[in-house]
Amino acid sequence: MKKTKKHTRLKSSNLKWVDFATMKFQSLVGAGCTDRFAVYRIVIAKHRKVPRSYHKIAEELLVFLKGHGIAHVGRSKFKVAAGDTLFIRPGTPHGFITGAGPLELVAFLSPKVDAKTDFYYIR
Repeated sequence: MKKTKKHTRLKSSNLKWVDFATMKFQSLVGAGCTDRFAVYRIVIAKHRKVPRSYHKIAEELLVFLKGHGIAHVGRSKFKVAAGDTLFIRPGTPHGFITGAGPLELVAFLSPKVDAKTDFYYIR
């Protein structure tokens, strides 16, 4: 990571993948860069179900890059695929099911959310 006063540049080859639930995460905003938002690259393997979860205060914007699947958002259920975007308001339960291939997306969350903050599963 090369820091200057006005920006931080991260090389994707230096970013670590983290296994979390049924997904792999890669933080695209380095630790210590900002507390205002988080950006994650997420890959959900084929034939997986991501349990429904929600954030009490964070808003979430998802941009789907590859693959397709089913999104469960609030009481709705619909197909998502590469090129789709999805905005999720705080308190809205959401989860995903993948089909024959993996689903890859980028998640933008504000304020910053990680596995230890503002992340709650629906039981």
